[in-house]
Amino acid sequence: MFLNIPAVDRVPLGPTNTTLRVGKRTVTLNLRLTPAESAHLNQYIAKFNTAMQTMTGVFRQLYPEATVWLFDTNTLFNRVLDNAASYPVTSAISETKRYCPPYAR
Repeated sequence: MFLNIPAVDRVPLGPTNTTLRVGKRTVTLNLRLTPAESAHLNQYIAKFNTAMQTMTGVFRQLYPEATVWLFDTNTLFNRVLDNAASYPVTSAISETKRYCPPYAR
C-alpha cells in the first residue's frame, strides 16, 4: 500500500511554538507556515502525489502478482475536514478550520 500526502494548507496547527523533549534536551520548534510557504509546499506535495500515482502504476506492471493500492489520504483528509460530522471518528469535532486546544489533549 502506498499513501499520497494531504495538502498542508488546511492543517489546524497548534500554537506558533511547539516544545519537544528529546532525552534531557528541550527543543522549541516554530511549525507555523505563512500562507506563501503553505502554497509553495502544496505545489511540491501535488507533484509528489502525481509521481506517487505514476510510480504505483509502474510497480503494478513490474510486479503483476502483487496487490498494490494507492490510498488517497489527500482526498480523504479534505472530505473529513469538509464534513467532520459525517465520520464517526471525527463526529465530535466541531472545529476543523483552526487549532482546537481541547482536541490536543
